[in-house]
Amino acid sequence: MDIGKLIVLPSRPALLDNLIRAIGDHADRALLAWRFFRKTWSKDDAWHIAREAYTAMGAFPLESIDVERVLSDAREIYENHPDLPVWAHDACERVYGKWSSDGDLASSARDWALNLIVEYAQEDGVVLKEIAED
Repeated sequence: MDIGKLIVLPSRPALLDNLIRAIGDHADRALLAWRFFRKTWSKDDAWHIAREAYTAMGAFPLESIDVERVLSDAREIYENHPDLPVWAHDACERVYGKWSSDGDLASSARDWALNLIVEYAQEDGVVLKEIAED
């Protein structure tokens, strides 16, 4: 029996394609790490890093609090103020850091964040006015 006939090696182009793909994957990860290190990463980069981290941890959150959603909710309740996006971001960050869920829905977290927006505004000397209903 000829051993050379039992071993099937991929063709040279397939080997080269696999090598290029492997180098490309490592290069992409290195560039992502560099953007993270330099704090020039995008929202997409952040989501990619978070997914990788969740996969490594084996933890997959099913709900999250989103600054844009809380900001949208706040704009439906309060008159617009230039600092509203900052307060919404800070409120979401605080809720995220302290939230402990026992099955509550994400709306409870958003409600808490909306209350924090009012608190942060007051700390900055601003009284948010609710939008008058027609």
